Amino acid sequence: MKRIFTLLFVALAAFSLSAQSSEKISEILESPKVTMGQVAYLAGTCGQGLPDESTYGEAFSEMQNRGFISPNLSADDEATLSRVACLLAKSTEMRGGIMFSIFKNERYAFKEFKARGIVPQNADPSMNLDGHDAFGMLNACLENQ
Repeated sequence: MKRIFTLLFVALAAFSLSAQSSEKISEILESPKVTMGQVAYLAGTCGQGLPDESTYGEAFSEMQNRGFISPNLSADDEATLSRVACLLAKSTEMRGGIMFSIFKNERYAFKEFKARGIVPQNADPSMNLDGHDAFGMLNACLENQ
């Protein structure tokens, strides 16, 4: 069922995006392992007002400047569940539990995603994501606003 919503979201988004961003969306969807730059592009263009023409690196830098991504990461780093949870929770201004509200770090963002059922209870925070998983998490965050 989540895949249907994800595909529907992607189809609707594709109609409103330029050709360049449609190519990026397709590239992300086909990625067996997405990078933090790719996820930053998704989060930045969907909710943070970044232009569709942004590169992954530009989107990553802007999201990092806004404090949504740890300064220790680079755009080419693999996107793990905990990293993506933290980026998406911050960029969509998700309200969380008391620990996430205080610390706003990967650990508590991941726990918040588990509590909300966005990621499975048995999920590993260091698990890498593919393109469909990244879209699914973004879609769930946007639905939970």
